[in-house]
Amino acid sequence: MPVHKIRRLLAGRRYHVLHLCQATLALIYASASLRLFGYGSTLRHIQASCRLRQAMPAGLSYHGGAPTLVRAVHIVMRLAPQSITCLPRSCALFWLLAWHGFNPRICFGVQIREHGIEAHAWVELDGVALGEPADVRDLFRPLRGTDCRRSSSAVA
Repeated sequence: MPVHKIRRLLAGRRYHVLHLCQATLALIYASASLRLFGYGSTLRHIQASCRLRQAMPAGLSYHGGAPTLVRAVHIVMRLAPQSITCLPRSCALFWLLAWHGFNPRICFGVQIREHGIEAHAWVELDGVALGEPADVRDLFRPLRGTDCRRSSSAVA
């Protein structure tokens, strides 16, 4: 991304910069945790931190809604030095949305192709896939999903 576009992003509202910082940290955490501990442990930690957040008094007021968080994650992904796949992206977005009080659902789907099976992860909010094509559920056969408020014992 050209420097002038980054400057324009950072010159935006204060909460946009905050969301970019949060998205950066969430993507770094999700990528490292998935590699080191796997999906189950990563999701349990995300859910535990979100329950902790809900117990804390309200801090910064939240502005912009879910689309602002989705946009922040996608911007950080474009700026990342290495490619980020759908699972770390979905875990990071899931965490950010849950942290900000939304009730997201992380979904998994598979698609059978002539060269084998392709898997995909995405995040839904109120049944709408965020940052994905509208027909993602038609392209990938949905498997089990996980809500952010589900207890950690329910996650495999």
